[in-house]
Amino acid sequence: FNILILVHELGHFLAARWFGMKATRFSIGFGPALIKFHGKETVFQFALIPFGGYVQLEGLTRSSHRRRDGRISDTSTHALREHPPWQRAIVMVAGPMANFLLAVLTYSVLFGSSTAVTYDWRHEGTQVVRDVSGAALAAGIKPYDSIESINGYPVRSFSQLKAVVGKTAGQTLRITIRRSPNGEPPPIQKKVDDKTGLVLSFPKIPNDWPSHVIEMTAEKTPKGYVLGISPDVIRFGAQSLTDAVRLGVVETWAVVKGMMRIVGRWFEGTEAVQLASVVKMADAGADTLKMGFEWFISFMAILSINLGVINLFPLPALDGGRLLFVGIEAISRKAVPPLVESIIHGVGMLLLMILMVVIVVKEIAEKF
Repeated sequence: FNILILVHELGHFLAARWFGMKATRFSIGFGPALIKFHGKETVFQFALIPFGGYVQLEGLTRSSHRRRDGRISDTSTHALREHPPWQRAIVMVAGPMANFLLAVLTYSVLFGSSTAVTYDWRHEGTQVVRDVSGAALAAGIKPYDSIESINGYPVRSFSQLKAVVGKTAGQTLRITIRRSPNGEPPPIQKKVDDKTGLVLSFPKIPNDWPSHVIEMTAEKTPKGYVLGISPDVIRFGAQSLTDAVRLGVVETWAVVKGMMRIVGRWFEGTEAVQLASVVKMADAGADTLKMGFEWFISFMAILSINLGVINLFPLPALDGGRLLFVGIEAISRKAVPPLVESIIHGVGMLLLMILMVVIVVKEIAEKF
């Protein structure tokens, strides 16, 4: 998470320096500095509370600044407010854009190495078993087993498997599987889509793998009947470096659109608002790391996009909130009084910190 914050704040920092603005402090975390060193104009630090971070720009909330001799000057060409609105807007947008760029880079690497686990923000499960638990484990199903049919219904994907199990309503299942004679995973077959440059890698079950029939009953849960298996998924790749970058951009945009649809359903009231702190993110990160490093990297890309999208919301203390004030100034040709803007952002930050503490306490309490 701090890597994502570092990338976000680095976007603000580099954009500000490009326009000649002065950054007095670059902090990872909040509160007193634990480690810090002084650059030419900027103090770089790691702070006590290791969640979040900020870049302190001269004149961020006021046009004046204090000189070394203690007097107040209103004519600093390095202060943020002395720059035109379009430059300030770019500085505000640069943080989220850095997060989107990191996601594009991450997805490009995954597609380039044929290890991407999602395409259009969806993963495609195969009929090959990756992990086993519950009823399936008790019945003798093992990792790398390929489920060929259930009660005579052929299975060619995990979605087909779920559909067939859902129809059984707790009946006894006769599951035909193909099992590796030496316990090794099946070989991989590739399929190329010349139109999109997308390469699909999926397991190909050898014809000489022996068949077995296992009888079991699916376990009933609040979400329906389940076997207790997690599938291996299709890996997505690219034919060339150009295709990998293009697919990285496409995948990033697909996730952004998906998140905006979720937010839209929040406002419509058709879906409950879900908020998570670093506690839940740590749990999710640990789970994805167990699934494989490619899952963890993909999870980081989603978090990076999430950070970029949320920061563009027009709320006080967020980049979108500051961007809103810049927009008001650009349209009205008159800036909101610095003290008023400072108070609004200060109250917004306080409310966000309180919300974060409440969510952290709630998630810790749920764990115990």
